[in-house]
Amino acid sequence: MDEKGFYCPRCRKYVSSHTVHKTDVLTVKELTIEIVGQIRVCDECGSELFDRELEKEIETAAFEAYRKRKDMLKPDEIKRIRMQYGLSQVSFARLLGFGDKTIARYENGSLQDDAPNSLIYLMNNPANMLDMLQRFGRDRLCDEEFRNAMRLARGLIYFKLSVYKTLFVDTTGNQEQYSIRQSSQTGNNVKWRSAG
Repeated sequence: MDEKGFYCPRCRKYVSSHTVHKTDVLTVKELTIEIVGQIRVCDECGSELFDRELEKEIETAAFEAYRKRKDMLKPDEIKRIRMQYGLSQVSFARLLGFGDKTIARYENGSLQDDAPNSLIYLMNNPANMLDMLQRFGRDRLCDEEFRNAMRLARGLIYFKLSVYKTLFVDTTGNQEQYSIRQSSQTGNNVKWRSAG
């Protein structure tokens, strides 16, 4: 039971309340999403009360379910992609041709559309970022941001090219199993090939 901090329109007064689990069916863009979340109810009449925090939790869960079903980037993934190039939210948004606050909204949980999601996803590949920087970076970023992002993108490309990749083929079982290794070890019943 909570203190009397929530207004009940039915009782017409501030009441004590508690939370219960409820299944909600929400429409997020074109998808129907079923979410089990918590709602607040009045201790006196049992009516559902408005609780901004619980509403936000339900919305966040619905967006997470939508992203999962549509295989979209999560806010922390967008932030990781941006930060690997040392760009601020505003600079990354400008480089991609978005409004200044777009990346900040996505990183704070707003749901991105398919096209921006795809463009941000492509920037995870440093070769794509390098191309974006070479085409638009000088016009959309200040000199220091441009140079720093170019240096970091080139460093990531160099790192990826310098890692020795091989294909490990295990022929000991009924099925062949494939996995990427970053090692040059050899052993019994193991055949190593270059992944190319």
